[in-house]
This record gives sequence, structure tokens and C-alpha cells, in this order.
Amino acid sequence: VNCVCPGWVKTSMSKGLSLEQVKEEKKKILLGRFAEAEEIAKTIFRLGTDAPEYINGFCVDLNNGAFPR
Repeated sequence: VNCVCPGWVKTSMSKGLSLEQVKEEKKKILLGRFAEAEEIAKTIFRLGTDAPEYINGFCVDLNNGAFPR
């Protein structure tokens, strides 16, 4: 099993944040913006193909450096 762990994404959920909260969260992200849903979807799609046949038990962090491990 592989998993995708996105950071902030422009969705209806993130629309509930105040402007100050958005500003503070964007400071933590290297590109200075929230991800687009399509960017996350592309990674999920690729994991669902035969291309990553030797990837197993992997967690893909899609947060642009906001939550480093």
C-alpha cells in the first residue's frame, strides 16, 4: 500500500480559513501557495498505473516542504 499525504490544497475546505490564516500557512510553503487539486490528482493517478511497480509501502508527501520529515 502506498499513500499520498497532501498539505494545503485549494478546496472548499481551505476556503473556510481566514485571510490571516492563509497568509500564515503560505509562509510555511516553499512555493508560497496552496496546491491545486489537479496537482495532487496527477500524483495519485501515476501511483495507480503500472509505472511504480517496485514502490511499496511508500508515503508521498505533497506539501512543498511545509511539513518536512
